[in-house]
Amino acid sequence: ISDMNKLLNSGYKYQYVQQEYDRDHEGLANVRLDYTRNLKANSHGFGFATGFEWRGLNATNSSDQLWYNPGGNASSSMFIPNMKNPNGPFFDLTNFPWDKQTLDVNKSRQYTELAYFRYKEQLFDGYVSLHYKWKHSELIAGVRADAVNFNAYIPETDGSNATGNINKKNGGYINPLPSLTFVHEFPQELILHAVYSQSVGRPQPTDLAQAQQLSCGNNNDIQAGDVNCTLSRGNPNLKPREAQNFDASLDKFFNRGRAVLSVAYFNKIIKHDIYKTRSTELIDDQLTYVTQPRNSNTSTLMGVEVSFVNRNIRGPWKQSFDINASGTWMRGRMTYEGVGVSYKLHQLVEQPKYVFNGSVTWHIPQIRGAIKASFDYSAKYLEGLNDDPTQMYGYGSQPDLSIGAWHDITDDLRIKYQVSNLAGSHTRMYYGQHLNRLEAKENYGRSIYFELVYN
Repeated sequence: ISDMNKLLNSGYKYQYVQQEYDRDHEGLANVRLDYTRNLKANSHGFGFATGFEWRGLNATNSSDQLWYNPGGNASSSMFIPNMKNPNGPFFDLTNFPWDKQTLDVNKSRQYTELAYFRYKEQLFDGYVSLHYKWKHSELIAGVRADAVNFNAYIPETDGSNATGNINKKNGGYINPLPSLTFVHEFPQELILHAVYSQSVGRPQPTDLAQAQQLSCGNNNDIQAGDVNCTLSRGNPNLKPREAQNFDASLDKFFNRGRAVLSVAYFNKIIKHDIYKTRSTELIDDQLTYVTQPRNSNTSTLMGVEVSFVNRNIRGPWKQSFDINASGTWMRGRMTYEGVGVSYKLHQLVEQPKYVFNGSVTWHIPQIRGAIKASFDYSAKYLEGLNDDPTQMYGYGSQPDLSIGAWHDITDDLRIKYQVSNLAGSHTRMYYGQHLNRLEAKENYGRSIYFELVYN
């Protein structure tokens, strides 16, 4: 359309329009006590550490949601923005005629009730750690007891409708978590670390007691079979993520302790890993994507990381350089439940196969500042699972090149500059079990910012 102004009097009628008034509250209390003996850097022989921690969390979310009947006229608040090639009229929400809309009382009450949740949690954590240090070696053996109990208050539903009642879901666990660490200093500033440990990862409160949230598009020409709405909800039956961890690294120090070359290996065997899956359901006669956290059957992750850091490399005219680079290769395996069938994947959610990071900083005392160039790269990775594996989605490889600089005007005043995404890389979303079907490409362009810092 060559003249967008012709749309202003076209009689635009909306399909969905709503208002939300959110109220969130979170309270956190924490008490911790630790005691150590003979654990200073120059200590030798036997030493130990012990302690406990108590933490309480109380979080509440509520939202007044006002849904209006479809078909209302929104033409009076439409305007054409002063921007290049707008894709259509915008709406002046400040002056939107809410008083002329017809409130859907039943739907508003339903979604207000569905949006409520409350979560209360208490954590008790005690540990003891035994140390023995020789001249060039150290052995650490310990155990931590991690105990959690929680109450999740979630709206009761009859299918997809709220009944007005609140269900209380109780849960908790206690896990002994042993660990064993060995450190040895070889000649020539070479250090070996080897660690075995067990760990537990609690679900996020919103994963357990998330308020149910529904959002729908406003497309008037939806075709039969199109999915136009999304619904997210929590899962009070989630189990904590449990893992056995094997880690080993070899670190070589040089340049008078200002540089290190490290090679590390890690392996994790994960039980009840937490992920989010998406299914398609029919809700209020609308096909809807429903996302909900679940536990996987089994997961494993292993990888190798090589990193190099060298600081204060001398240059001419009293200038210096810092170099920082790392590369990681990872291999993941997981099994999760679809609709009546199990699927095996050769990667975990949000786990790329390769990750590279690097930066060079040039310190210039003549301007009391520095220039830094950094490069980051992440291979494609899975973002969300689906009951139908052909509908899994994720993101393509993500390269990013940025350049920044800073200099001090005075002892108290500093100016910073940065150009991000200098190469103009795109973000690509893919679908399919192997992420081989391009769905969308987003171009965020470059971003430039200036910052003035006063200390």
